[in-house]
Amino acid sequence: MESHLSLAVGINKIFKAIIMAIPFGFIIIDISSWWVTSIYPGFAWFTIIGGFGYMMAFAVMWIMPRNGKTYDSNE
Repeated sequence: MESHLSLAVGINKIFKAIIMAIPFGFIIIDISSWWVTSIYPGFAWFTIIGGFGYMMAFAVMWIMPRNGKTYDSNE
């Protein structure tokens, strides 16, 4: 039997869904602000905020609490 360490085991499904959706929201803000910034330069702040938010969301997913639970690949 082979078991794997997984950070997704034992975490609330709603919390996981939110954590997985946040980067997509920030990337939409980031890319759409590129287009708006070409028309109105004041939107450059949204490009910065979108990029920073995407970076932070990635960091949260990378550094999430490692609870050490394992799952069996045969389950």
